Amino acid sequence: MLLTFIGLGIVFFAEPIIRDYPSDARVFPQMMSSVVIAGSLLLLLQNYLPGPLQTFVAESVSIAQDVEDEDIGIGDEDADEDEKEAVVEKDQPLHVAWGSDLNNTVIMIVFSSVYFFLGWAMGFLYVTPLFVFGYTYWFRVKWYKGLVLAAFATGIVYAFIVFLLMPFDEGALVLQRGLI
Repeated sequence: MLLTFIGLGIVFFAEPIIRDYPSDARVFPQMMSSVVIAGSLLLLLQNYLPGPLQTFVAESVSIAQDVEDEDIGIGDEDADEDEKEAVVEKDQPLHVAWGSDLNNTVIMIVFSSVYFFLGWAMGFLYVTPLFVFGYTYWFRVKWYKGLVLAAFATGIVYAFIVFLLMPFDEGALVLQRGLI
């Protein structure tokens, strides 16, 4: 898998040069591909790195598990059972509150897949605020914070349209010519 990431990183680094993109439009894909290539090489060669760097690269991290443990109040031995139950019912994502036994990672993959498909079909500028607000609402973020995050994410997509001339306001099936 790491070799696939390295290969894709090389493709995305070379593609803007081969297709003669304007220099300002090359910056983002080449920077991101450089990060992917560097990270993949670090993971691939972790056994050959110097001690401190190897310790940092080889450290096992489970972000999803840490968040789930914090959400349900694990580690609060001093809290009463009533307080734990209140925290659990208040902070649980909607799929847990509805009795579904899905992993948060599965929910994230489903949300992201739907987001990318709808973004391709309709345009990311129009789908992004709905996705961000829906995602934050699903994981029980306060509604006003979700609105602020949705506006911020929409601003980022708009900046890509304006500054990098990316056609994120155009969809493949709907709004094919965009509105901007």
